Amino acid sequence: MTRERWPLALALVLFMLLTSGAVIAQEPESSQEAEPAAEPETAAEAEAAPEAEAAPEAEPAPGNNFETTVDFSPLNGVSLEGSAGQIDIKRVEFEVAGAKGGGIKGAFSSGDADMDAIITTRLSCATKAATKWKIDMLVEFLDADGKVIDRVTNSDSLKNNEKTFNFKHTTLRWAVDHIAKARITVQATE
Repeated sequence: MTRERWPLALALVLFMLLTSGAVIAQEPESSQEAEPAAEPETAAEAEAAPEAEAAPEAEPAPGNNFETTVDFSPLNGVSLEGSAGQIDIKRVEFEVAGAKGGGIKGAFSSGDADMDAIITTRLSCATKAATKWKIDMLVEFLDADGKVIDRVTNSDSLKNNEKTFNFKHTTLRWAVDHIAKARITVQATE
């Protein structure tokens, strides 16, 4: 690396450290916001009061949600065999493109494009429903401790068909090395 690039490289490293520090500092807040969601409280209330009323109409019924955690293993498909409403969730597969190596030497390679990795998630779903179902999909990439590294969302619809939803997410190349699992959440509404 030439001396002219040292200030740029140092600025880039500082920017990455500050950015990752901000993301880490914000992460507990976002997970705390997610915890008070209606599902955990509803389950606790349902156990405490068996005669509790049904969930409000704004929220989908519990049968319309699907959540699972799978190992993050690119190019190795995982059979899911779950459902959300009338949507059958069959399989998920991950592909990583642009992730060349890692470590500090890889971080100082030729350009910004070398620092990016694109994770393609392929989620295969099917339905025999005659009406169109809206599908909201969330994939959270987790480290070995179960902490969220990154996430991607996608929405689409499906009617009397089988379809593989492909959605791409650009993340930092070095982050891919730390992904151990993926939590997949699918919410279907008619």
